[in-house]
Amino acid sequence: MGYLDDAFKYEDQLQSCWDFSIVDKTSFSHLKFKVQDTNIPMYKFTVERKITGELLYKALEDLDSLTITFRESSDFSTFDYFNNWYNFIYDFKQRCFKTMSNDITDSLRNFKVTLYQRYNAEDWNEYTTPMDYSSSVNNINAKQAFKTKPDEKELHSFNLHNCRIIGLDTVSLDYNSGAPLTYTVNILPETID
Repeated sequence: MGYLDDAFKYEDQLQSCWDFSIVDKTSFSHLKFKVQDTNIPMYKFTVERKITGELLYKALEDLDSLTITFRESSDFSTFDYFNNWYNFIYDFKQRCFKTMSNDITDSLRNFKVTLYQRYNAEDWNEYTTPMDYSSSVNNINAKQAFKTKPDEKELHSFNLHNCRIIGLDTVSLDYNSGAPLTYTVNILPETID
């Protein structure tokens, strides 16, 4: 029974407790991304089966591209970041690539996906305002209570190194929708650790 006790002692990591950020120190480092969803590609081995039935590792497959869907804010700051990156690489007027092999490193970006611990109700600190106020009901004095968010605890992170932007998907607009504006970016990382 000890194994089952250990298995249920720890909480499951939630899919929603994560954040996407820029690692490079640029003028866009302050951006807060509102990511709706993403899939982080992982390394895969190719395995070969011999005639005898024995399995042997053959090779390591290249990483797949990373697709990220963002919710944009009203200042279009995150869309501008990716659009500027796109325009840094390709000249749409001349229809040619601007980036040559000697300055390809200037067009590479590093990102980080960080997983955080879930907040429990007891993790929130309650504090009260220093001044009392009179309630209009029965003239009762009361203190106004607030909740403060605890410090986020980083549990794990995926570092995406030397990423290349592959594309910005179509931005869909709809008069009949009350949903936030979203756009999708395709990125290909060289390595993930």
